[in-house]
Amino acid sequence: MEKEIKRYFSLILFVIAIISLTLSVFAFSIYSNMFNLNFYRHDFNERMGSNDAEFYMNTTVQLLDYLKHKKTTQLPEEIYTEKETNHMADVKVLVQNGIAAMWILLAVSLVLVITLYYLDIKKLAKAFRVSGLIVIGVSTASILAFLNFNAFFTEFHLILFSNSNWLLEPYNALIIMFPEGFFIRMGEAIIITSILLGAVFFCAGKKFNTLEKSKKHK
Repeated sequence: MEKEIKRYFSLILFVIAIISLTLSVFAFSIYSNMFNLNFYRHDFNERMGSNDAEFYMNTTVQLLDYLKHKKTTQLPEEIYTEKETNHMADVKVLVQNGIAAMWILLAVSLVLVITLYYLDIKKLAKAFRVSGLIVIGVSTASILAFLNFNAFFTEFHLILFSNSNWLLEPYNALIIMFPEGFFIRMGEAIIITSILLGAVFFCAGKKFNTLEKSKKHK
């Protein structure tokens, strides 16, 4: 009876671990690229002159600080229109919720990894391998979004936002800083990061599997 309970308990933890590890990778990939200042600096330098690149880089630092920290509540009115400010307020809510979700997922994943390591290392190894394959599969499939990125981008905003504040003019600061090409490059970076992390997870699963086999022989 006790063995059966342990088996079902480890199976439940195994399923939750796969979900948690997979979502953790995607959340971290988005976060790490979204707040990677070197990415923005390189992008601006590629598209703009040195003076404009420096100005918009400083503006981006302020914007990311606004999105990342609850205490930062205002954006400079001399740069953004009211519509842009309202849109960024909506984006901030999403980003704040996303960051909170990421830390929860990472914490849950850590607890599950430690628990399964001592409870059933074989299932832990499999959880890493399965989540790694899921991440690689989903990330690879998401490349299809680039076949018609404009349609994907529009649908993405229609799902996430209940207003039209995201429909900005070409001369607005946010459009100058982040045109469609920027989001394509950001999307590519997120996909590459996810695939690499997925591969790391798969290899970690193989390593845990080897560790489990070596424990059996002791």
